[in-house]
Amino acid sequence: MEPVTQPPTMSNLTPIASPRNGWRDACIWLVQAFLFGLVLTQPWFYFSNQHQYYLHGLALANVGQLSEDWLANTADPTPIFSRLLAGIVTVFGTTALQLPFILLAGLYLSRLQALFTRMTGWSRYSQGGIVFTSLIVITHSGAIRRLSATLFGIDFPWYLQSGVAGQYILGAGWQPSTFGTFLLAAVVSAMEGRRRIAALWIGLGCTLHATYLLPGAMLVLGMLVVDWRERGLRSAAILGCLSLASVLPVIGIAWSTIAPSSPETFAEAQDIIARTRIPHHAQMTVWLNKIAWGQIVWMGLGIAALWGTRWFPLLAVPGAIGFGLSVWQGITDSNGLALLFPWRISILLMPLATAILLTKMLQLILAHPWARHISRPGIITGTMIMVIFAGLGIWLVATGRSYREVPEEKPLLRWILEHRQPGQIYLVPLAIPQPSMERRGVVSTSFTPAPRAKPGQPLIPVDLQAFRLECEVPIYIDYKSIPYRDVEVLEWYSRLMWVDAAYKEPDWVATGIAEEVKRRGITHVVAPSNLVPQVPNWETAYSDLYYTILLVK
Repeated sequence: MEPVTQPPTMSNLTPIASPRNGWRDACIWLVQAFLFGLVLTQPWFYFSNQHQYYLHGLALANVGQLSEDWLANTADPTPIFSRLLAGIVTVFGTTALQLPFILLAGLYLSRLQALFTRMTGWSRYSQGGIVFTSLIVITHSGAIRRLSATLFGIDFPWYLQSGVAGQYILGAGWQPSTFGTFLLAAVVSAMEGRRRIAALWIGLGCTLHATYLLPGAMLVLGMLVVDWRERGLRSAAILGCLSLASVLPVIGIAWSTIAPSSPETFAEAQDIIARTRIPHHAQMTVWLNKIAWGQIVWMGLGIAALWGTRWFPLLAVPGAIGFGLSVWQGITDSNGLALLFPWRISILLMPLATAILLTKMLQLILAHPWARHISRPGIITGTMIMVIFAGLGIWLVATGRSYREVPEEKPLLRWILEHRQPGQIYLVPLAIPQPSMERRGVVSTSFTPAPRAKPGQPLIPVDLQAFRLECEVPIYIDYKSIPYRDVEVLEWYSRLMWVDAAYKEPDWVATGIAEEVKRRGITHVVAPSNLVPQVPNWETAYSDLYYTILLVK
């Protein structure tokens, strides 16, 4: 294939910086990483999926009484991530958990900048490079996302960086999904001709989060096509063996976690996860809507923009495989295939498509003569854009306008944190959401207000996602966090159904629930203050307008 045609040399596109300087580049990278991490806007601890993935690591670090929690003692789906988290917390404390996200955000931004440079031949320090970086900052800004959610009720900018089915690389803070940045780095390394380095990036990303095994395999197949065409079958075979060797350890770890105890038990557990716990990720009938179709078209345009270049197969092959497997899952309605998430490749293709299409747009705009008027003041403006949006990110977090919180829970959580003791197990109310068949799609709720009570109701809807980690105490069960080994999934579901049924019963004595609570080792019962179970010999340990804690006796 012919190499990408380079645009004409223009005075406003010449690099500002002098030739490469390692120390200077490292300092610029660190500053950009820090600012971009602020631009993205992290929540303070803990939020969303962090409640799932931090539990094992915090328990290993002996935080509070979390090591006594039932879920903390189930099979860990991300053991290397948990040990990394435990090491950071043990040495530096929980505040340091903000740092990995900033570093990965810096890698994400630098790889998109490298993609821009590879496609255009322009330095990231050129006027064109600064404009590109500014556009990436704007499309990823938490402030812009918040503005969109406020004005339209929908976080539209989120869909330019996230994949379909509510999946993403850089979500709300550090979690295993953020290591998808390594797969993004693999794509750019492959475009730079360093495909063996790319294979190692893929292996590292899969090792830290096994759910990347399928999209990683898709990327490897794309690299093999390119390598075979350019370097021959022998080089492609070596690359394939290296790629396989890099993921063999994580395949063994994943199999030890999810290996079926029996075909029937495994199938039942898969059905519970796919259809009860995460249908918004696993059921196409739930997540496929007009916005998702728009994202599919956007990814297709991004891949098509590389037509005629040597890089086209690198994205076209995984895109075609992901689309084909997704269609097959829709036809067969297979739980097993759904939980492999063939559409997860979209978490890479969407930000790549956005970067590619922005690059193509800039190439067209900056090729016009009037673009020569963009000069050094434009560079200063571009730098100020990142600083301004970073400041807005800090302001959103500081004023509580960023990630959704439920302030009514805070007094309850503070009281428990101050009064927790070893041996306590809390029973908390839960809500099992039901997917709406009338409104498809997965929306980002990060920047939308938390649910509130309807008129005439004194209480907010039950949430309490933060209960376990913020209070650092064991709980009996909740809906948010789940195990992955099949027998443990069935136990989780059994507990879930029992708790759901118990809180619907007003009389816990007559129904035997009070005795069952004691039998299950529960020491404290949390209930909405207008729905407190009536058990005569249980004492009220805490009460406010919204929640009451009963001491089990």
